[in-house]
Amino acid sequence: MLPRRPDAHRVTFLGGLHWPPNAEGILWFASQVWPLVWCWSLPVVTTTIGAEGIAVRDGENALLADTPDGFGQAVVRILREPGLAPRLAAGGRRTVEAHYDWRKVYRVWDEVCQGAREQGSRGAKGQRSGGEL
Repeated sequence: MLPRRPDAHRVTFLGGLHWPPNAEGILWFASQVWPLVWCWSLPVVTTTIGAEGIAVRDGENALLADTPDGFGQAVVRILREPGLAPRLAAGGRRTVEAHYDWRKVYRVWDEVCQGAREQGSRGAKGQRSGGEL
């Protein structure tokens, strides 16, 4: 992994959000890829919709902005305030480690699967005892 240059001030999205597939792609990125971005210790700016279902704390592990002006101001704030980017990046990394580490995610997934198996077992026993298949 290449070290992040402290003077690297790049944020890029190529496309217009007026085009529905682009807007949907950004929402997908925020909900599906974003935890990976945190894992890489990068500062994140997102909308409240993009943050749904993710353990976001505005100003601690990400910045939230719901308007184009607010989003732009948040990005500029990250670029201008020297300590903000590393603080958000570290907060995001802590969030990933606390909530999205694969060992924790798989443990929860195993519990869901076990519950489904048990539920299926109870349902199958009920069907057999009634004499119907």
